[in-house]
Amino acid sequence: MKAKIPSATLAPWPYPLAAGDPCLDFIDTTLHDLDGRVIERLGTFDDVLAWSVAAGMLTADEAHDARQRWGATTSAAKAVREALDFRTKLRDAVDALIRGVPVPPRSLDAINACLARPVMCEQLYAARERGRSSVTLTTVVRFHTPADVLVPIARAARDLFVAGETSMIKRCANPQCLHFFYDHTKSHRRRWCNMAVCGNRAKVAAFRERRQVHGD
Repeated sequence: MKAKIPSATLAPWPYPLAAGDPCLDFIDTTLHDLDGRVIERLGTFDDVLAWSVAAGMLTADEAHDARQRWGATTSAAKAVREALDFRTKLRDAVDALIRGVPVPPRSLDAINACLARPVMCEQLYAARERGRSSVTLTTVVRFHTPADVLVPIARAARDLFVAGETSMIKRCANPQCLHFFYDHTKSHRRRWCNMAVCGNRAKVAAFRERRQVHGD
């Protein structure tokens, strides 16, 4: 299908990325509001692209190229569904790592399928630095389908699962929260996905409980 070229530019991702790791930030694009309703932040192909740029998974030029090629096509809508399914499988993998149980094969299969896509390759280019000839290594990205934008996310998941410290992958202490984060703090005692949101809610709840106990 011929791509529809969007008339407007890609809007920037409007939400904070607080997980400390792009794979976890991707998983955290769904959340619950105060009433327990699920809020979906990846509703369109534009949302997937905007998040990818904000998380450093795509450059602005790569996102623009994907948007110009596929825009609001049915193939882009299918890629969004694939992104949500992929996110679920990544969530299952992270949940398994936190619980210390084997990662589900379906999660590993989904990651491996993305990693096998012929999208990213390394190439050498001639360069000059301070008057001297040199060679630089550059990663070249070539998208063939809209779903190919998931490949950088799969690579981030690979890096997290293989090179990351599993003990530093944590779930937010708010039992109503769906979010994970990577604990980069020196004390490794971080509890909240976002102190301004879940941390503040916990403080307010604790304050109200103390007032009730003391009859205020």
